Amino acid sequence: TRLADALIAALSEPVGFGPHRLRVGVSVGIAVFGGAELETVKTLTKRADTAMYEAKLAGKGTWRVFDAPAAEA
Repeated sequence: TRLADALIAALSEPVGFGPHRLRVGVSVGIAVFGGAELETVKTLTKRADTAMYEAKLAGKGTWRVFDAPAAEA
């Protein structure tokens, strides 16, 4: 989560583009590998994507961690 905070802070800084200053919004989804034999890259990517959309719903500049029990409820 510290890395997510650092990424959000770094990517939220305005960037010079010619005479313009651009800002981007950042939402981060985090999925943690649980070590299960059946867990795949596709599964982890889907979980991170789910967490990212939860972060987007919460507002700009946020992160969320995939929570299997909450997501399956």
